[in-house]
Amino acid sequence: MKRASKGSRRVRRKNRVVKWIERSEGNQNKAKTMIVVAGTIIADVFVRTLAGTVAPGTLTIVDEVGFHLGGAAPNTGAVLGRLGVPVSIVGRIGSDAFGSLVHQQIAAFATRQSLAIAARQPTTSVVGQIFKNGERSFLYAAGASAEFCATDIDLEQEKALGARALHLGYALLLPALDGEPMLTLLRQANQLGLLVSLDVAYFPGPNWASIKPLLACVDVFCPNRNEAAAITGTNDPVEAADRLLTFGVRKFVAIKNGEWGAYVRQAGQPGIFLEPYRVPVIDTTGAGDAFLAGLLAGWYHGLSWEEAGRVANATAALATTRQGATEGVDSWDQVMTLVKR
Repeated sequence: MKRASKGSRRVRRKNRVVKWIERSEGNQNKAKTMIVVAGTIIADVFVRTLAGTVAPGTLTIVDEVGFHLGGAAPNTGAVLGRLGVPVSIVGRIGSDAFGSLVHQQIAAFATRQSLAIAARQPTTSVVGQIFKNGERSFLYAAGASAEFCATDIDLEQEKALGARALHLGYALLLPALDGEPMLTLLRQANQLGLLVSLDVAYFPGPNWASIKPLLACVDVFCPNRNEAAAITGTNDPVEAADRLLTFGVRKFVAIKNGEWGAYVRQAGQPGIFLEPYRVPVIDTTGAGDAFLAGLLAGWYHGLSWEEAGRVANATAALATTRQGATEGVDSWDQVMTLVKR
């Protein structure tokens, strides 16, 4: 791992050295206001293209094996940066080769980054298997992100440095933060006047009901249809959105539904279905993160929630047009051209 930049600090915890890196490199946008994007940071190894399951003990020829930066913080943050929004990235990485690569790539787009280096944990990693129809499956090793906790993020400092919003993900994949510690963090964000966006990632098994107590502190919540059903108990997007608002979401809900578009609803307003944009789909990895980035960018640029929802829908569509979670999104102008099409 590269040496921490001047001004970083080191903290000893239970004989484990955790180094903090705090930078203003990469995106040099001088605007003071920014969005804090915190949570999972993942080294994403992808395998493309699979036609079906891989039989044990066999050699399977694929088109490509590659590397991308992944996770809630980098995926959403990178797209926000391309849409003209300064971002502060907060999370944990390991002191391994993946960690060095991840840190280097975050520095290319982040206005600020505060990364804890977990000396005894590898960087969180995923092997993504991409199929011919554009769908994907994942093999996930929790690593350093499993230790990401409330003390890793100083919201008062972020606020002083210009933060207007906090986007946090993925709940239920952050065991040191999930539950009461996350609720306390979100309450603090509310008290500081930050817009709060929460993200989840669907997988079977966790206690999805544990998300409900958090929602009264959440302004923006945009689960996909599977995630919404797991939390609300209904597959109907209209009813799911109603229930999420009843659970306490304060400003805006979207139920993402992939190739079928999205259902969006602002608190106190009727909901609308957003038709999908027809684009050539290469890889759907990160489309949900791109949706949230588009939504938050729309809010940051002063759009109404309905207009921001349309930007989100277009941003997610563009994210699927190239290999990787963020590469399909180039700029705000590109997204707005699709919105107006």
